[in-house]
Amino acid sequence: MNSSVSKTFLQNIIILIICLLTVSCYPNKDFSSQRLKTDIGILNILTVDAKFFNNESEPIKDFFYTCYTYGASGTALGSKTEKIYQVVPPKSEIVVKNINMGFINPQTTKIECYPSVR
Repeated sequence: MNSSVSKTFLQNIIILIICLLTVSCYPNKDFSSQRLKTDIGILNILTVDAKFFNNESEPIKDFFYTCYTYGASGTALGSKTEKIYQVVPPKSEIVVKNINMGFINPQTTKIECYPSVR
């Protein structure tokens, strides 16, 4: 095996491992969301209302929702993941309200949220 082939193979293995370790890795799933409302309460508890879209031909159930938080400088402050115990039927959408994501850093100025299936 020449060195360029083994380097490419090693890079692909590393990418696969990273993909498997992150909650936002869902190959071959046409699953997305739209954040409808975000509320940061007085104790810095993040709650989110979101609409989930399933464009697959099979239902998606018990999925994850992860929100990434960033400070004013753009620095990542952390992430919060919650499992949503609901079913999104094939070719459908559902709205889930008041998803309690828990405590977040009080310096949060930007939030990005994504669904995933493991």
